[in-house]
Amino acid sequence: MLANLAYEQSGGHGGGSELADDGLGRLGESVVAYEEYTKLLRGRRPARALAQTAARSYMALRLPFDAVKAQRLAARRRDPQGQFLLAQYEAASGDSIGAERALRRAIAAAPAAQRQQLRAQRAALQRPAVTPPSLAGGHGG
Repeated sequence: MLANLAYEQSGGHGGGSELADDGLGRLGESVVAYEEYTKLLRGRRPARALAQTAARSYMALRLPFDAVKAQRLAARRRDPQGQFLLAQYEAASGDSIGAERALRRAIAAAPAAQRQQLRAQRAALQRPAVTPPSLAGGHGG
């Protein structure tokens, strides 16, 4: 719950806009709260909404490897939106094979009307969305 609150208060959207220092600090608080929460779970799956929020926070902080780990916990196999987000995060982390797998799962799970839209996104996933952590000063998974 703290992770969701800190994310919302940060004004984070997981998008490409730059955040103020206060927003970045709150996103940092969000991921710290999520990491503490997952330690308390002792190997059990975290709440899906919290994992999703953590994944968005990690992406906003330019930590795509951590975003992938959180989104893997949030996405369900038959969840096209969750799988598509996972594909985006995998692509941002440089894992084109993982991105392609998640995109295929998203397409398979999507209603017929959405499948062509998802297929059209394939080219966009092949371009990195963020600077790799080694260049941005982040840490990987």
